[in-house]
Amino acid sequence: MITIEQMQYILELSKTHSFHKTAENLYVSQPAISKAIKKAEDELSIKLFERSSQGVYPTQAGLELVKIIDELLIHFSDLYLTANYFSYYRKSCDIKVVQIYSHNSIGNYVLPQIVTGVHSYIGDLELRVIEVSPEESLDKIKIDPNGIG
Repeated sequence: MITIEQMQYILELSKTHSFHKTAENLYVSQPAISKAIKKAEDELSIKLFERSSQGVYPTQAGLELVKIIDELLIHFSDLYLTANYFSYYRKSCDIKVVQIYSHNSIGNYVLPQIVTGVHSYIGDLELRVIEVSPEESLDKIKIDPNGIG
């Protein structure tokens, strides 16, 4: 499984087309970026980027993965913001459970990492991950005041 950090590197590299610029933008060394991208490619068993003297460009598989990563990182950011919100306000509103409505690709591969990381913010608040389609996710969060999707 690739890490959230690797996802951030992949997304930034797809925008800059340069290991040097990616490293500079993310305040990380260039060898660390190169190593993380190579490790992600090895873990996924696909080549994500074509490297040439003209720059670094996503392969077709890389382009598809970048779309998913972009969506995942938005959800990741939303989840942390929501966790902070619930952590701050839950003392006054007696919230015990938050339901996370997620489709399969996010629920199975990324949410376990995110939920583990968020738990330090939320203490004993219970997080439930419920797999639904993206369309159902929108419907669920409209009617569930303690749900996120």
